[in-house]
Amino acid sequence: MKRTLLYCCMLLCTAFSSYAQDDAMVKSIQQRFGLYTERALQEKMYVHLDRPLYLIGETIWFKAYNLNAATHKFVDVSKVAYLEVIDNENNALIQTKFSLAEGKGDGSVLIPATIASGKYKVRCYTNWMKNYGPEYFFESSISIVNPFVRFDPDRLAKEADKYDVQFFPEGGYLVKGIESKVAFRAIGKEGVGVNFTGEIVNGQNESVGKFQPEKNGIGFFYIET
Repeated sequence: MKRTLLYCCMLLCTAFSSYAQDDAMVKSIQQRFGLYTERALQEKMYVHLDRPLYLIGETIWFKAYNLNAATHKFVDVSKVAYLEVIDNENNALIQTKFSLAEGKGDGSVLIPATIASGKYKVRCYTNWMKNYGPEYFFESSISIVNPFVRFDPDRLAKEADKYDVQFFPEGGYLVKGIESKVAFRAIGKEGVGVNFTGEIVNGQNESVGKFQPEKNGIGFFYIET
């Protein structure tokens, strides 16, 4: 009886010792994992712009949110972020920096008169995000209109080559002095209809109308020549 009781006590002591060792190992793993996630933190930036279309001389207002890419919760690590407006060749034409507090920040930037009409990208990032490459930066497309500089279609030739836009005047021809209905179709390089906003300009590069497809890149507008 005494031997049996002693044997049971030894088994219990061994079990408690093994449990304590396992528990210490789990805590060690958790601590190491927590340290790793802190060092390997991946920030993810979201920026809300006040609108997608601007004229030169206007101000771009924005709000920025810096999140943990893994948990999508606000992260209070970086205290400064940078916002740029870049062209198709990734040249920064406008740059500014703003402060972050508890993962939130806001600011504004003025569009100078030296920028030509066209499509641009707004890019936002922190110094910490540079450790992971520009593919982790926030990017969003905007359009800028400069009514004092004539539009240069050659500057956007590469981008235009990605799309096929065709126009079909009613009756086959536009008649001078008469308002005509013009149908159009726009498809991308995959052969699928695309959504876009088009603008009609006169000989003085002045906007006289805009148009958008209704569905699958197909639509129509009226114009008087």
